[in-house]
Amino acid sequence: MKPPRYLYLDEWETPAHSYPRQKLGCAEIKAYRITKGVYPMYGVSGFDYFKAEAPLTDIQLKIRGKTWMVSDPLHWKSMLEHADKYHGHVLCAGLGLGLIIHALCDNRRVKQITVIERERDVINLVGPQLPRDNRIKILHGDFWDLDPWVMDKVDGVFYDLFVGDGPKLYPQALRVWFQLHEKWPDAVRRIHGFNNEQLESLDGLLERT
Repeated sequence: MKPPRYLYLDEWETPAHSYPRQKLGCAEIKAYRITKGVYPMYGVSGFDYFKAEAPLTDIQLKIRGKTWMVSDPLHWKSMLEHADKYHGHVLCAGLGLGLIIHALCDNRRVKQITVIERERDVINLVGPQLPRDNRIKILHGDFWDLDPWVMDKVDGVFYDLFVGDGPKLYPQALRVWFQLHEKWPDAVRRIHGFNNEQLESLDGLLERT
């Protein structure tokens, strides 16, 4: 058995660390502390764990008092991995801290980024912190009511609306995967927080059925 692979950190910074700490309506950007210790990475960027060798400052987005997204090593490096898979027009379900937008903007194969966010306060709070890039368009609404808005060809879909325990949410993720396949069968589809290679293996079954 291979020994576990560690990412050792005594400091941490992502694009979200430059955001002003503020509250707007139901949404709030706050700093919090990651204490010294070992945390899972689930194989992201080739690591099994990251080890905080000193307390780290991280950023979180709260909506109505609930933590909705953080920018810790697992989440930021996951966004970098996701973004590298895309090209053309990428449709994003949920804005969150906008980490996927920062990552997609560094991918020159991506020509257009459309974000659907249902919380206007999140748009007004996080939107101004995104890169000044003409490829970005943010729409206020529900992701599942897209047809009137998204008329152009979609080459990729990124879904990041799950918050909670991954194993418990897996049945819901499967349903979402089937729905995404039905709407955009030819698009690159990824759901944050789940094993997308396993999900992609279902595509052949979906085609046969």
